[in-house]
Amino acid sequence: MTNRIDPVEPPYPPELQKVFDSIMPPGVPPLALFTTLARVPRIWDRFRAGSLLDRGPVSLRHREIVIDRTCARCGCGYEWGVHVAFFGERVALTPEQVRATVHGDASDPVWVAEKRLLIDSWTSCTTRRRSRTSCGIPWRVRSVSSRSSS
Repeated sequence: MTNRIDPVEPPYPPELQKVFDSIMPPGVPPLALFTTLARVPRIWDRFRAGSLLDRGPVSLRHREIVIDRTCARCGCGYEWGVHVAFFGERVALTPEQVRATVHGDASDPVWVAEKRLLIDSWTSCTTRRRSRTSCGIPWRVRSVSSRSSS
C-alpha cells in the first residue's frame, strides 16, 4: 500500500521521542497513525491538544470497553481488532466480554451492573448521535472501577 503522507522515520526528534515514550509501552514502536500525524507539527499538536491520549477521567478499562463497542457498532473491524489485541489483556477483558463488545449489549450477563450502565449509556449516546455532555453518561462510575473487574 502506498502512503499518501509518509510517516516520520526514526530517529525521532528528542521532543517527539519523549511524547512517543509517554504514550507507548516500553519496546513498542509508535503507531503509524502517530508518526504520520507527527509529519506535520501543526496537525500533531492539534491532535494532542484534543487530549485523546492523556489518562483522562475515564479508567483504561472503561475507555477500552467503550472503544471496542463503538468500533464494533460502526463496523470498524480493523480498529476493533487493534484495540482488542493491544489492550484486551491489559484491561482484563475475558473472551466472553470481547465477544459481547460485538455481539452482546448492556444486558449481556458477562457485564456487572456498573459496566452495563456504561455500555447502555454509551449505546444510547451513539444511537442518538449525541455528545457525552448532552446524553448524561454517568462518568462517576470511574470511582468504583478499581473495585470491580468485570
